[in-house]
Amino acid sequence: MAAGTVNRFHVLAVPSAASIDRRCSSLSARSGTIELPGRVALGLSASALRQLLGQPSAVAGDTLVYHYSRHVIDSKVSGGEYYIDTMLCVVMTHGRVVQIAGWRATTS
Repeated sequence: MAAGTVNRFHVLAVPSAASIDRRCSSLSARSGTIELPGRVALGLSASALRQLLGQPSAVAGDTLVYHYSRHVIDSKVSGGEYYIDTMLCVVMTHGRVVQIAGWRATTS
């Protein structure tokens, strides 16, 4: 199996005076936006999240975990097939989304 690609992100709101690890990128309201599929966003209610994404694959305390794996066969891709493994972790507080972390790996 060949090495693939891994993409990941972690989105959360922090106070403007917070100290951010220098290895992390920050995004201000003026500098741009992040768009997630299905209108998943910070502040979204638990019921709206489940309506968009369905039942989670697992629940660990205040974290909802959505896991998706897919084997893709595509004649346009070198080798003809690849695998996608995706995980989305959503942290809830008081019934609202407060953190979103995503991870996706593609291997052939």
